[in-house]
Amino acid sequence: MARFMKSTKKDVGLAPDELVFRGRKKMENSFKRIILYNSENIEEQVLKKVSDIPKIMKAGYKAWINIDGLHDEAELQKLGEILDIDQVIMSDVMNVNQRAKIQEYDDAIFISLKMIQYDEAKNEIHAEQLSVVIKDSLVISFQEQTGDVFD
Repeated sequence: MARFMKSTKKDVGLAPDELVFRGRKKMENSFKRIILYNSENIEEQVLKKVSDIPKIMKAGYKAWINIDGLHDEAELQKLGEILDIDQVIMSDVMNVNQRAKIQEYDDAIFISLKMIQYDEAKNEIHAEQLSVVIKDSLVISFQEQTGDVFD
């Protein structure tokens, strides 16, 4: 397990809630989508930027926002501000080298874990961080790269 958890010297001295991506960039551009649903309807939209979220949210709907790609620090900071997510949570999302954990907050639950996949072609094991934030009528999932974990 140690080979999946790497620490770098640039992390030394950073505050625990510093919004800095700590990991290896696994995709060029982040991909963001939102799924709105209630008992009668379901709608899915691709987001160009997280600042579009308030315009898309609808009363009476629950939402699932999925973010693929964790390297865009400015977008993730903006997401935290828009959705009122504690900065410590957002810092944990951006730290892909941490161990799995579940943390309860006053207004949210934060879950972080590793997804392990075996690549038969290369005979290698790959690990990817998956983080989930659960709030009232909202689920936000964060992955290092686009994948089929939710299929």
